[in-house]
Amino acid sequence: MNRKLFTGKIMIQGLVLVLLVGSAAAAAAQGEPYLELMRKDLQTEKVAVMTEAMQLTEEEGTVFWPIYREFQTKLSAIGDRRIAMIKDYAENFADIDAEKAGEMTSAWFKVQEDRLSLLKKTAKKIGKDIDPTVAMRFVQVENAINLAIDLQVASEIPLLQ
Repeated sequence: MNRKLFTGKIMIQGLVLVLLVGSAAAAAAQGEPYLELMRKDLQTEKVAVMTEAMQLTEEEGTVFWPIYREFQTKLSAIGDRRIAMIKDYAENFADIDAEKAGEMTSAWFKVQEDRLSLLKKTAKKIGKDIDPTVAMRFVQVENAINLAIDLQVASEIPLLQ
C-alpha cells in the first residue's frame, strides 16, 4: 500500500476516534448507559485503526490479537479510573482546595504511570512472542491513538482557577 495513502487513512480513522472521544464527554453528561455505548464504539474504531496499521501476517495476528485483547481489557480498567477522576473533578470543580488538588494530582500521575507500565509490559510480550519490530509498530500506533484521545479529553476539561 502507498505509504502516504496508508498514513492518510490512519489520520482519517484517528479523527473519527477523536470525534468519538468528544462525543463521550457529552455522553458522560447523559449517564452511564450512553457513555458505555460510546466507549464500545471507540473500542471498535480503535481495533479498526490497529488492524489497518499493524499489517500483521496471519501467523502474527494469531499471537497478537489475544495479547491486544488482554491489553485493552486492562487499559479499560485504567480508563475507568480516569473517567472517575474526571467526574470527581467536574463534581468538585468549584470547591477544590489544596488538599483535594494534591489528591487529584497524585491520582492523575498514578493513572499515567499505570498506563505506561501496561504499554511497556505489552510491548515486551509482543516483542518476545512475535518480533520487536511488531512491538515497536504497536507502541507507535497505540501512542498515536492515545495522544489524539488525550488531546480531546484535555481540551474538554477547564483549568482549575
